[in-house]
Amino acid sequence: MTSATGRDAISRHLTGILASPAFARSKRLGAFLSWIVSKALADERSAITERNIALEVYARRPDFDAKIDGTIRVEAMRLRHKLREYYDGAPSDARIEIPKGAYAPLFIGFEKPPVAAAEMVPAAAGSMRRGGALLLGLAAVLLACAGCYFYLRTAPSGDAAQLLAAANRLRLIGDNLPAAALLHRAAAIAPNATEVHLARAAVFQNLGLDNQARTEAVEAEDLAALHGEAAPDAAARLRSLDLDVTGAMERVRAMLRKQPDSMGLWQDLAQLEDYAGEFEEALAAINRPRQLPDAAPNPELDRLEALTLGGRELAKPIELRKTDSAIALVLRGQGKAAALHADSALGRLMLLEGGLHQISLRGQAAGALSLQRAREFCLSIHDDICVARRYRVDGNRFYYDGRYQEALRSYRQGLVLVRRRGNLGETRWIMNGISDTLAGLNEHLTAAELEAQAFELLGKNQR
Repeated sequence: MTSATGRDAISRHLTGILASPAFARSKRLGAFLSWIVSKALADERSAITERNIALEVYARRPDFDAKIDGTIRVEAMRLRHKLREYYDGAPSDARIEIPKGAYAPLFIGFEKPPVAAAEMVPAAAGSMRRGGALLLGLAAVLLACAGCYFYLRTAPSGDAAQLLAAANRLRLIGDNLPAAALLHRAAAIAPNATEVHLARAAVFQNLGLDNQARTEAVEAEDLAALHGEAAPDAAARLRSLDLDVTGAMERVRAMLRKQPDSMGLWQDLAQLEDYAGEFEEALAAINRPRQLPDAAPNPELDRLEALTLGGRELAKPIELRKTDSAIALVLRGQGKAAALHADSALGRLMLLEGGLHQISLRGQAAGALSLQRAREFCLSIHDDICVARRYRVDGNRFYYDGRYQEALRSYRQGLVLVRRRGNLGETRWIMNGISDTLAGLNEHLTAAELEAQAFELLGKNQR
């Protein structure tokens, strides 16, 4: 138990932290830190759990589920980074630290050594436990080496490096499900390898698991910061996840100037430019990796090019749309994916084929059949986001046919899946469809009333 003198010293130290520029711009992180410190000083460490932080600091609903919502894990990583930023600018023998694998703070150099490891409350989710035991074991080293830092290894070696290389090859061809399985094994071997967390962030984002992707990107950024290194890959991924497409493109372009032959970076850039509606720029970006030696068997390049061509056609009036070349690319990509046994890539290509048929005047029947095949295939490989996107494409078709009730039903079915997975980008597309459909159903309503109805539907799907 900390004495009254020790508590006063810690409280004054906390006040100085919260008043610093590092925390003045991060009020929520300051509230997070204040809450866990106050609980620790009141000898209520057992109350410092992920769930309690979510409910009391972040005002989450009582049905908060840490397996679905990774906000608190991400915020804890950001808080550790922000504390390091503060102490880099204001060196001090006394420190407040939050070890990985726990949310309860350590008070170092105030009155007595840090709280024993046995008092620490473990984080609820597995991703926060990784590396926690290692850091707890290093507590004695940190105390003995006053003024010096113990930096964790950030590069995988041996089996982990081989797993990472194999996963990256799969990710490049769009086969993200087996890539995720390999990276899970790599993370178990090398939990503090920055490259593994970056690869997991990319794969999770491709699978539409944005919460998990954000957690991994912040973890990579966190590990890089321990070495005083920049993490532009992680920063670009986070900007993309937060739908800051312009910022993400700028960072990817900067990385490409240093790595002009990186197929992965060119694919990232093409996808971002397509999302931004910069179709000609996206096609130019896809053309660059096509010149690389290993481009020919890559179905993901065919998918990205077809997606961009389809987006460009969708921007035209209905009577002028031609999707033949895009569909030909999709079919070519399907052949490559099937030959490579790349199931998740094949599922996305089948889904895209159905969508491209739908935006063609001649392809309604073919599109419906393709979408049904895609749904069955995506279900068989347990790809929920692929299924959700199928519902969105169906919703679009019903909307353009004036079948608003059917459109709304499809959008809502997709919305349930994407909300469960925390996919911000897909949620945005579906909500756009819902707003347009509600406008078709209620022509007399104002824009504000339509927006209120759309968000009421969003709330219902959350409950």
